[in-house]
Amino acid sequence: MDEPAYDLLAAKLASDLPAILPRQRWYGDKNLAIARCELLDAIELAAVGKERLVLALAGVRFKNTQRATYLCPMRILDGGEMDLETPLDRAEMQAALIGASAASRRIRGRSGTAVFTAGSRHGHWLSELAGGFRGRLSRAEQSNSSVIFSSPAGAERLVLKCFRRLAPGVNPDSEISEFLSERTAFAATPLFAGSAVYQPDSGGDAWTLAIWQQYVANRGDGWSYLIEALTAGDSAAAVLPQLQALGATTADLHLALASGGEPAFAPEPIAAADLARWRGDLGQWVGRLAPDLKRAAGDLPAGDGALARQVLVRLAALPASAADLEPLAGLRKIRIHGDYHLGQVLRTTRDDWAIFDFEGEPARPLPERRRKHAVLKDVAGMLRSLDYLAFAAGRARAAAARPALDAGWRGAARQAFWNGYRDRLQAAPGGPDLLPRASGAAERALAFFEIEKAVYEVAYELSHRPDWLPIPLAGLARLLGVTPAE
Repeated sequence: MDEPAYDLLAAKLASDLPAILPRQRWYGDKNLAIARCELLDAIELAAVGKERLVLALAGVRFKNTQRATYLCPMRILDGGEMDLETPLDRAEMQAALIGASAASRRIRGRSGTAVFTAGSRHGHWLSELAGGFRGRLSRAEQSNSSVIFSSPAGAERLVLKCFRRLAPGVNPDSEISEFLSERTAFAATPLFAGSAVYQPDSGGDAWTLAIWQQYVANRGDGWSYLIEALTAGDSAAAVLPQLQALGATTADLHLALASGGEPAFAPEPIAAADLARWRGDLGQWVGRLAPDLKRAAGDLPAGDGALARQVLVRLAALPASAADLEPLAGLRKIRIHGDYHLGQVLRTTRDDWAIFDFEGEPARPLPERRRKHAVLKDVAGMLRSLDYLAFAAGRARAAAARPALDAGWRGAARQAFWNGYRDRLQAAPGGPDLLPRASGAAERALAFFEIEKAVYEVAYELSHRPDWLPIPLAGLARLLGVTPAE
């Protein structure tokens, strides 16, 4: 981009972006007051007539001195006006992104270079789309933006996922997707077709801008699919084999992630320092939750308030149960999903499961999301999601005048997933290196990570959805051995 155009864009962005950003559904800092915005760099993809198609890296400074960087695809119109709200939904921008990726272009900005790369195994899908496509912006996402690309005949082929809030370092979603697609035989995931990163001239880590993945034809994510299945029919038992299959697919994912020899994916022994860090993480969550839950207990309905007070007593003594992690020492820690729940799996039109969205917990910094961990952390996340499913499905069935779920269905659903996972892992070569072999040891260690997740959930629901608080509170009570009659 020439200097006059860059300077004009910088001035327009500084004046207009503070008002435009908070209106965007993908903008993740709506709770912070913007002090000012600045243009960090601009990558010009193409000029179409009198329009320029640009990927802008916008720096946002907040009044509390925090900072963030956002990726802003935009059209610079004749006269200098900028369109930040519709570019990804326009064929010109979509064609420019496909072309750059299919050709593995390197495009210079003022302070760095955008590097577009087609995948070595499936990058040819981009070239095929470049010959003709239809694109539509997905309305499903919030923190990122996705465009679904179809062939001219209407067959959905690829998804472009643009990461909006950027950070230096490889995004785990791109890194894990590429590894699974190009280094393993694991196919129960959207296959990697390409990516885009920004490499600053100053050196240091590149910033992941976007990823191209195969479109997986599906019946919905696991949450919406299972809610519908449990609401539409009277027999909830029919869902249990599907959950067992999901457990087996999860085990296959972990086996694939444990198979890599490159440093970022090579399994490592779980050391005493790992156990200490995981205990410390739980201790910090408990420390943050305890005063908030204590204050809230008096305002909860009588039963929930009493349960909350009993939970607080058990949480205070929780370090005494930390020995349950000891059987993990010497086993292997690997890269994991990191934010695993029913919203992160798809029920495909083949009636099996696909796992996607490997970003990890968005609130955590990238280096932490890329850490290797015990596989039981992912398992615990899905078991907690099944707890929520049982509650939501029960409520949906009641609203639809369907018979209530069997009293033991929640436990049966959790057991089905765990059986599918444990049996597949223990039967596979190398699988026993990921789980303790002693009877009951895996289940006790799993309870530790479930407690950690449930503590997080209680804190979240207290702040965001108080009417959902009984779900994680009851789950945490069960995990701690608390009963209402105690």
